[in-house]
Amino acid sequence: MIFPLIVFSLILTGALPSMWRMVRPSVNASWYFDGHGRQFTTLVILGLLILYPAGLLFLGLEISTWLFLLIALKLVKQDSWLKLTILPILVTLILFVLFKFFLDVWFPEPLIMEPVKEWAMKLLRN
Repeated sequence: MIFPLIVFSLILTGALPSMWRMVRPSVNASWYFDGHGRQFTTLVILGLLILYPAGLLFLGLEISTWLFLLIALKLVKQDSWLKLTILPILVTLILFVLFKFFLDVWFPEPLIMEPVKEWAMKLLRN
């Protein structure tokens, strides 16, 4: 879990100047996002990126990555069912193979799995 957090921290640190310019644009700025208003879509995706490590802990790599991509694509108005299904699944599969087989990074079991296992065991006992 340390490698993804290090990469995330480096990306977030490198993006700090851009985030500052996004939230507080200069009076001399000649361009704006979202029609001279607040950058709602950009800020929501930033929020999703901040929540992504928590998703890794609670939901696991696969579900978190798929859910992040699905929501982000929907936010940027990519409404094609092909893009909303194939792209998140493909990227999730690539990340899974890359981290678990090539980089040998094993993520802990998601916290949501414990209640699911208990529920499944109760069903099997009855």
